[in-house]
Amino acid sequence: MVIMETREKLEDISTEEEAKKIRKENFINIEDKIKEISEAFNQSDLEKAKKCTIELQYLNRIDDALETWSNTNKIFF
Repeated sequence: MVIMETREKLEDISTEEEAKKIRKENFINIEDKIKEISEAFNQSDLEKAKKCTIELQYLNRIDDALETWSNTNKIFF
């Protein structure tokens, strides 16, 4: 799962460049998840929309953590 893989990457970040790279990857995941939600609503698949919305919340939390990342402020979940 993308979210678990991203969280594992967060634990190993040691430079700002790594944080920026992961944040860019996460932004793509956020965009993809928004598209999935839109498709689910278009198909009236509310269960899928709900699941994707929960996943989007996790991705947004990852983005928030990456936004405040620094060498002295490691990310812990």
